[in-house]
Amino acid sequence: MNMNMNDLISLAPVGGALVIAAALIGALIGILTSRHSRRFDRLLAASDEMRKVLESMQVDVAHMKEELQQRSAAPELAPPTFAPAPLLTADQRAGALEMLRCGAEVADVAAGIGIPHAEAELLQRVQRFLGAAPSLN
Repeated sequence: MNMNMNDLISLAPVGGALVIAAALIGALIGILTSRHSRRFDRLLAASDEMRKVLESMQVDVAHMKEELQQRSAAPELAPPTFAPAPLLTADQRAGALEMLRCGAEVADVAAGIGIPHAEAELLQRVQRFLGAAPSLN
């Protein structure tokens, strides 16, 4: 196809419009790319921050696992045992009650019979409650 100069001049407005359209499309793509680039940069920064937090949490979990393994590997301690107080024999109880009925002091009863002071005091309170011991008031 042969084109002459008049044909080229008649096509100039169309070509100019195409050049302008191409420039506008290029500018629009640049604007959109710039906006998306800023958003991408913000998302990338947030992603980096989240990655740092996740790494920190992974380190914490690793420490917790290690501590749990150490605790489970440690020998288990037996629960403390408490030796029960020795029980009073029937003779000790009878002797303590007889001394209390006769008006002896709790300290004298405990020392005389060989029982703990608290045990002699308990016997005195029970006797008082039952009304069998004399009042010390």
